[in-house]
Amino acid sequence: MTGPKKSLFLLIFLFVIFLFSGYLRLYNLGYSDYQGDEIKAFFNPKVDGDYFQFLLDQRKGPNQFIVTGIFKGITNDFDNYALTRLPFALAGFLSVIVFYFIVKRIFNEKTAIYSSIFFATNGFLVAFSRIVQYQSFVILFGLLAIYLYQKFQETKKYYLITLSFVSLAAATLFHYDGLFFGLPILYWAIQELLNSKKPESRKLLLNLIVAGLVFVVMLASFYIPFVMNLTDKTKDYWLGRISGEVSNKVSSSYYLFTIYQPIYVIHFYIAIIGLGLALAFYPLISKYIKIKFLKDLEFNKNIINLLVWILIPFAFLEGIVSIPGTHIYTYLIPTMILMGYGIDKAFEVIKNKALQILGYAALGGLALFLFLQANAIFVDHAKEYPWEDKKFLLFTLIRPSPVFHLSMFGFPYNREWKQIAEFLNQNPNDYYSTNERVTVTRYLIKNPKDGNQARYYVFIENPQMFTNDISNSRARTFIAGNKPIKEIKTQSGNKVLIYEIPKNFSYSAPSSKTIISENLDE
Repeated sequence: MTGPKKSLFLLIFLFVIFLFSGYLRLYNLGYSDYQGDEIKAFFNPKVDGDYFQFLLDQRKGPNQFIVTGIFKGITNDFDNYALTRLPFALAGFLSVIVFYFIVKRIFNEKTAIYSSIFFATNGFLVAFSRIVQYQSFVILFGLLAIYLYQKFQETKKYYLITLSFVSLAAATLFHYDGLFFGLPILYWAIQELLNSKKPESRKLLLNLIVAGLVFVVMLASFYIPFVMNLTDKTKDYWLGRISGEVSNKVSSSYYLFTIYQPIYVIHFYIAIIGLGLALAFYPLISKYIKIKFLKDLEFNKNIINLLVWILIPFAFLEGIVSIPGTHIYTYLIPTMILMGYGIDKAFEVIKNKALQILGYAALGGLALFLFLQANAIFVDHAKEYPWEDKKFLLFTLIRPSPVFHLSMFGFPYNREWKQIAEFLNQNPNDYYSTNERVTVTRYLIKNPKDGNQARYYVFIENPQMFTNDISNSRARTFIAGNKPIKEIKTQSGNKVLIYEIPKNFSYSAPSSKTIISENLDE
């Protein structure tokens, strides 16, 4: 495949990647109920007009709240799920495009396309695009900062350095993760200062200082008052994430990855990362290991920059922070570039046409598998993985174990909480309880919550608590011998059962928990 046909093939392949990416991030965007940290991202000052104090009271930068604040009126106070999530989904989609152009400038077009396969289908990145939270904007503005600095390197238009640092500051004002995207920029800047002649290096240094001051001023305008108003609760949370004291569960980035991308995908990642490292560093070790068909490989110095970008966040999150959670995306993104580099170099050293065709077919098959898997996990909701087991092709996606610290974002979850809220709000002063997380219920349900006084008990089949057990003895005893007054069947086939418990109901706590599965099958 040579000449125009080859370019057309790459163009079509790239278009398909972008198409897949947009579908995974935008389709069925309004299906899920708000959950967990989505609700924490809403712009919702407790005191009307006290906006800045509201921002200072949060655990992270202000920008995600500014975005949701802009959309608060448009979405009817966040009532429209899809529209509220839309800016975050679009940021996630645009990130794929910016990522492609970054990798193309670091290496070449083929490496950019191969890397974009993983970026477009990665479970973490798809999930972030489908929720109201900072990650998709951190990634977009962080990548845009790198792209703008690359444009400066090409054009020597020095104002682009300032724009790059402004974009990096914008990313960091969404979340501190944005700082990690400054690593490749810092590496390039140091290399250019060391290798430039004096007049040019002075001009570069001056522009870097100006851009750096703009960056510092932008961050200081918020983070200085933020630190001065830092609450003990926020300090304890940060320290708890580092020490692990905020959770008594097992924290494993490996296990968390296999939830967002199950079925051997992590093995594909590890194998391709190994391939990338081996082919990247073979030219340096070739004097010790002679492999005939690898003799044409040359060492690319951009690999060092890439490793800096990977290893610093990796060392921080896996070596210092006890519960890194989904923040591991900060080192997974540059790792995807290394994977694309490895695939490109593998095709470069394979001279046999039949093997090349077989390799392209395997790569296309892997891309299709990753897309179908991401669709089954995040878009399709015939069954709602990970809250329940789900069939996918010849495999079964297994519900994760609650023994682990699970950071669950972006997965399909709809239990018709709007309907539940409408029912409960008819008697807003009556207590209620449920077997679902309070982080799901607190947005819509205004009734006071207390299992020992509850008039209504809302039982959720396959909740985010990962158990159908009812922990409250009073509710458990009543439900074991009574039928619900209201039943709601969700689009995924899960049931919601609402029970009314009389005020004078007396009970004696049984010795063991009762699961009400018998009621679910009626």
